[in-house]
Amino acid sequence: MKLKRSTINSYLNVLDKVYYNDEEISFEFIYQLLTNFKQVANVIPFTVPVFFIIDYTKAQYLSLSGGVHMTLYPPQEFLEGGIDFLVHIYNPYDFKVYNEKVFNANVNFLKTVSCQEHHKYVFSYNFRFLNGAGEWCAVYQRSSYITSKQTGLPLYNIGMVSDITAFKTDTTMLHTIEYFEQKEDGFTKTLVQKNFFYPYEEDMLLTRREKEILKRMTDGLTSKEIAEKFFLSEDTIINHRKNMLRKTNTKNVAELISYCLKNKII
Repeated sequence: MKLKRSTINSYLNVLDKVYYNDEEISFEFIYQLLTNFKQVANVIPFTVPVFFIIDYTKAQYLSLSGGVHMTLYPPQEFLEGGIDFLVHIYNPYDFKVYNEKVFNANVNFLKTVSCQEHHKYVFSYNFRFLNGAGEWCAVYQRSSYITSKQTGLPLYNIGMVSDITAFKTDTTMLHTIEYFEQKEDGFTKTLVQKNFFYPYEEDMLLTRREKEILKRMTDGLTSKEIAEKFFLSEDTIINHRKNMLRKTNTKNVAELISYCLKNKII
């Protein structure tokens, strides 16, 4: 199966760049990072995660353990098929977002951090894949990178994947970057970045009602005043505001209005 290569910093493009990289990486360090993920696996206590190590320099899995059965594929499918097999069962709309946006955001962030600190950051996102029974499943992945000291590009990906099908009801892809610090009594984490991505373009569009509310926001009206004008509850207006912030990946009302004016949404 031949994969199409994409723009710089996309997942597939980076795989091309690091393929057959000959830097010496400590495998003891790689497996220690996997052990760290097993220690923090209780973030989703009601599922059994799949723990993995991916060698990007050979586009292969080095290790799979834990709840691999949730995929309904034999582990050999992943171990022998490598990244090509993963891409084959990946939801194509979700993979386009991961390839062009999520992974690109990860690589761009890594450029701002010292290579010696890269493994301390955890990159998380959700996506869908086709399981062995032909059903779409939603999963949540948390992983860290070991990167090249020469280029800063990811060489190994170590982490875990948990099944969230039972409670993931929409297609929005939540992407986060967190800083993890190991201490004597466990780990502390700090949220560094949070993004929302949408596999389907129509989900990114503001609804007619959202645009009406946004116009009132540009007039300087408060949520309470807008609610009274439209005969809605203030909580409803607040929820519309939150949805608009997610769709535009803006952090506050000022950024939202600026973004919408710049892109001629209003």
